[in-house]
Order: sequence, then C-alpha cells, then structure tokens
Amino acid sequence: MVGKEYKPTLLYVLKIIFMILLTSVGFLVIQMIPDWLAALFPKDMGQLGYWIALALKIVIALICLLLIVLILLRGRPIVQLSDTVLTYRHIPYKFADISEFRPSRGGSEPSIVTKEGNQIDLELSWLTKKEREEIEAFLKKKIDG
Repeated sequence: MVGKEYKPTLLYVLKIIFMILLTSVGFLVIQMIPDWLAALFPKDMGQLGYWIALALKIVIALICLLLIVLILLRGRPIVQLSDTVLTYRHIPYKFADISEFRPSRGGSEPSIVTKEGNQIDLELSWLTKKEREEIEAFLKKKIDG
C-alpha cells in the first residue's frame, strides 16, 4: 500500500539558501588569508609567493564548492509512511527491520534503531507540528505495538 508523504516547509529551503550564503562568505574571508601570508614573506620572493597564494586560493575554492554540492545533495527530509515501510530521505526501512522507536523529548529529534544497532535520526523539525505528531504516533503504534 502506498502511504502518506510528508515534505518539509519553506523554512527548509531558506536554511539551504543561508547555508550556501554562509559558505560563500566564509570562502571570501578565507580567500584573504593567502594575501595576509604573502605580506609576511619578503618581497624579493618574486613569482613564488604569487603562485603559492594562487594554489591556496584554488584549493580553498574547490573545498567550498564541494561543501555547497554536499549541502545541495544531502536531500530534503521527506518522510513516507506505508503499512510495511518507512521511507526517509528516499531510503526505505522495513518495520520488520526496526527494533526501537525513540520519540522526541524536549526539542530533540525522534529516531529509530534498526536491528543491526544503527540509529537513524528523523529530522521532523522541518515539518508542521501536526505532521510531526501524526508521524510519531504512527511510528509508535507500528514499531512499539
């Protein structure tokens, strides 16, 4: 049976935009470090200081681009519930393979524990309160019986 699907609110999109902006600002600030280091070296180093600074800037740029790609590829916390499967971030977890459900307490995120002992935190804070309560009630009924 195909169950219900829960998608994050618009705040999640804003979070992603701000994370990309902060990474970009961090990149710009870190780009100044090679210039500061070049000021410490004597001016008679010639082109060597320029090439070292350029290499550092390229490495920093690649690291920041990698961070932005990872932020975008991480995926939205979409939850799908059916009678036999919980799908979280496009990964299906059969209820038969889940040993424990830990509800949220005092601002923490709820989590599930598989029979192999892996704990998966469910980022439900991006959903509406009604949806979070609905998901937790369904999981508690399905897993804890």
